Amino acid sequence: MSNTIYIDSNKANCINQEGDENQWTYKLNTELLLPKGSEISVQNAFINKKGITGGSIEIEEDIVETVSYTFYITDTPQFKPVNEYVKPLRPFFRSTIHCAGGTYRGMFSSDPDTTGADVIKEAANRVVYGTNPLVNLNASPTAGARPQATFGKITIPPLGDAGGVSGAKATYSDTFKNPGFAENGGSGMICPMMNVQTHGSATGGQIFEPVIKKIDIRVPKGVYGIGELGQLIEDQFTGVKVYDAATNTFKNDTMLRREEDLAADDDYFDGQPYNRPFMTKTKLVDRSFRSDIDTVGLVDDFGNATEQQVFMNMRDYRTMVEFLRDTASTPSTSDELDLFAVKWAQGIVSDDGSRDPDNHPNRYIKPFFMLRYELDVGGGSRGNTVDTDEAFGYDLHGVLGIGVNKKESLIGTTNFSFKYDTEKNGFSINGLHNVFKNPSHDRFANANSTAGQDVVYYKKATYGVFGEDNYGATLSSTSTTGWSNLRRRRAVLNRPETRDMGIMIINWARTTAESDGDTSRVKTTDVGRFQDFFETKKDAKKSWEKTLWHRLGFDYEQLNDQNNYGISKNYDSTGNIINYGFTTDVEVDNSVIKSISTLTNPLNATYTPTGGTAIQVGGFQMFQNTPMAHTLDWINNGTLPAASGSYGGNRYTGALAIPVVISDVGGIVASRLPTLSSFAYYLLTSDVLDNYKDNVKRGDILPLLSVIPKSSLSNEDFIASQSDIVQVLSQDKVVNKIKIAVYNPDMTVPTLDPNSSVVLKITLPNKTPSSLLPPPEQKAIAQSQASLVGV
Repeated sequence: MSNTIYIDSNKANCINQEGDENQWTYKLNTELLLPKGSEISVQNAFINKKGITGGSIEIEEDIVETVSYTFYITDTPQFKPVNEYVKPLRPFFRSTIHCAGGTYRGMFSSDPDTTGADVIKEAANRVVYGTNPLVNLNASPTAGARPQATFGKITIPPLGDAGGVSGAKATYSDTFKNPGFAENGGSGMICPMMNVQTHGSATGGQIFEPVIKKIDIRVPKGVYGIGELGQLIEDQFTGVKVYDAATNTFKNDTMLRREEDLAADDDYFDGQPYNRPFMTKTKLVDRSFRSDIDTVGLVDDFGNATEQQVFMNMRDYRTMVEFLRDTASTPSTSDELDLFAVKWAQGIVSDDGSRDPDNHPNRYIKPFFMLRYELDVGGGSRGNTVDTDEAFGYDLHGVLGIGVNKKESLIGTTNFSFKYDTEKNGFSINGLHNVFKNPSHDRFANANSTAGQDVVYYKKATYGVFGEDNYGATLSSTSTTGWSNLRRRRAVLNRPETRDMGIMIINWARTTAESDGDTSRVKTTDVGRFQDFFETKKDAKKSWEKTLWHRLGFDYEQLNDQNNYGISKNYDSTGNIINYGFTTDVEVDNSVIKSISTLTNPLNATYTPTGGTAIQVGGFQMFQNTPMAHTLDWINNGTLPAASGSYGGNRYTGALAIPVVISDVGGIVASRLPTLSSFAYYLLTSDVLDNYKDNVKRGDILPLLSVIPKSSLSNEDFIASQSDIVQVLSQDKVVNKIKIAVYNPDMTVPTLDPNSSVVLKITLPNKTPSSLLPPPEQKAIAQSQASLVGV
């Protein structure tokens, strides 16, 4: 007779099915005596863990990680549509970014020109005022003034004078009180969002304050498919899923929920898909607003106190947030308030001669940008020319700007994704920046063949933008800035345009940083980056290993090293301005060189073949490895609205900006594969063993029945395993129920599904007689048989 018993301890047949998921008790119908020396082992174990395959990730404990971020725009035109094609200065789209010309000079180096010549002013004016007249290269400009060019019935004023010298200043800047972004664009510098607030002790009564947002990214413990986990994280960043603390679950962000939660926020945006973590709104100022002489309005249309969003150049943004991070959470002394004061927007005269000279320590040039309304709403009392198209019907925001038609615009990104890249084998963060989509028509009303597609604009500024032509004063090669600075300025202006706005992450793991780091090192936690909370990089990297992002494969350096933050440049600065936080960008490579090399050849010729009729030939292009060409003149072939086909798709009146379709918005891929599980195996035990304890903790001796490797995958629902471990009882035991328990290696409780089963093999010891002599009955029978044999 066999001494082996098999017992199927299946959780589906247990008496405590509603109990802990990691343990269950199987009740026997009759008592079972297990004598001393009984051997207990696991014949088979089937641990029910749905999704446990090579394509899943197990999160052993709930994860909550707070991410800090801000919004930004780039120093680009921020074109918005208008309702009528009026003239090339203002076609169906127009620039809405605003920075007064004098203030914009701060985008150039602050180093004084020791020779006494205001080289900075001259260079700045060539961007602010523009340089190219609307005439062809054969026209000779007169000193101190620019001739007008007439095309048909439209008379177009010149875009710029000779670098700001005296004379007829019929310039874009003077006419519309804004830098001439429509001619050559801007630098592409990242300009983070700030609020202007009232502060009675500050000069002018207003100060800048950084706008910092927070979002909690939650991943409840459990097993996730790789794609499923990426989608869960993405949906929280984009606002599709919203955590409900009351039920500890996620809810989809329905239209009704937004209407209920945001009813008190704003009736224009209420219920719309705009109120999301990575999308916000900013107030627009009237087209007549001038940041060099006007006080920023901090009262809304109904008389309520409000804030005005502005966008600070990266150099001064860093100065201010680093003060808040390292020195004090709020400015208090007069010098500190001067650092944050909105000085040039407080009625200070705009005449350069009345301000401090460039080399004065109190120069206070803080270039900041605002977004303007796309139409004018008043007269020319502010010194600017009223747009002629204000009376027409296409209006994005409502002329009065009150009630349901508030003048607001959207800032953020619609390109964000967090996903697992199967080609590059890693999680990827994409589209923290907002890429350009090519409009339906270019500046000259030519239909764009790539309308609505994601594009990068490869840009080449007008040849004479900084004085290397015959249009006015030429920068001297002997000046302190010299030609090397001229080349730097042009290089900044020629940067490919890859993004117009986006999100800058300040701290990917604020929860972990505040828990493990030294919070006293950061005076204002909102602006503290992960590394700022730690004394050494070694400490920071050790703490980073606890974060969700490290678990998903992102190394510390990828998301925290400033070398990966990207750079911004002032036009003639010799050093790079490292962005304060992390964002993404389109990867620009050399694959497009041949397609754009000579695309802008303006040659048009008439060719008459022998015996044939004359034909017009244009748009010549050689697909070679040659540089992208300059344009030598304002882009127009003498007819309106159509321009030469070779300039088709252009955004500017001076610079070339060729739209090139991109297939990938750009981002970063984790340098490592994700950690699928923090533990390689489960530990299995039972109360039938000696020294069993109900409550175990790390360091306790655990009577072990089996080690179940998680790599032993049979299907997506169960981990099947056998064991060679055999436990021997040291004393008799009577069993009427059997408890099975499963633990992680650190004695924490894993999350299991309800259908686990463990088949126990119990081998009872053989019953060996205590004496080798036969019992008396057998002895008597043997003697009787012996006597019979002997008869």
